[in-house]
Amino acid sequence: MFVVGCFFFLPFPAWSKFIGFISSAFAVSFAPGCLVVGALRRQLPDQDRPFRLPGGDLIPVLAFIASGLLVFWSGWSINEKMLIGLLVGYVVFVIYHVTTKHDTPPVDFKAGSWFPVWLAGLMIFSYFGEMDASAEAAGSLLNGGDGFLGIGLGSLVIAVWSVAMYFYAIAVRLPARRAAAYIEKTPTDAPATAS
Repeated sequence: MFVVGCFFFLPFPAWSKFIGFISSAFAVSFAPGCLVVGALRRQLPDQDRPFRLPGGDLIPVLAFIASGLLVFWSGWSINEKMLIGLLVGYVVFVIYHVTTKHDTPPVDFKAGSWFPVWLAGLMIFSYFGEMDASAEAAGSLLNGGDGFLGIGLGSLVIAVWSVAMYFYAIAVRLPARRAAAYIEKTPTDAPATAS
């Protein structure tokens, strides 16, 4: 684990940069959860739930905006490395689906089309943002992060982009029947009953 840990520190000159990378990656990984809340409300409105989130789309939209802001505020020098990691993940995903002999569910490109579009927008805004000091931006492959989108204007742009992408993702969500079928196939943590 020490060797693996050292390997992950190679692209980051300081602990704070590594933490920034982790924070940005977590924000990207949690963003789909906001959309799941909005989509499931429309796909399965009568589904029995132990907890109901009040406010309609307000809380999921605000959480989705917060995810985008966390990525933007991390700065280009960190986001560039995260983008490289995500692209490597996509390559591994494609290789797995091409070579696996397991029964994997089909990939619905339409329903998932929001993610690369949202991410591409965040990366463009991050590149033209000014969240990196010039010394930090100089260490990146593509020298960005010293553009015209300051914290105020950049945050406004990210908020508008996130709201637009939220409702786009809701518009291309899976049909209710397919969502219900996937939920039925999902294993639960409930103990098995004896028959």
